[in-house]
Amino acid sequence: MSAQETYDEIGEAFEGFKGLPLVRYVEAPSFLGMVGDVSGRKVIDLACGTGFHSAS
Repeated sequence: MSAQETYDEIGEAFEGFKGLPLVRYVEAPSFLGMVGDVSGRKVIDLACGTGFHSAS
């Protein structure tokens, strides 16, 4: 398996974690609660995986 294939496989597995109950009902609400309301603001999500939380 090439390095690119290995990286792609890891990325696909990471994408699957977003649907887990722990992420949906604990991690995401906790993180967004700490960040607070960002309505109308510009947000940069730098080197944080797929940008899942900034798109929430």
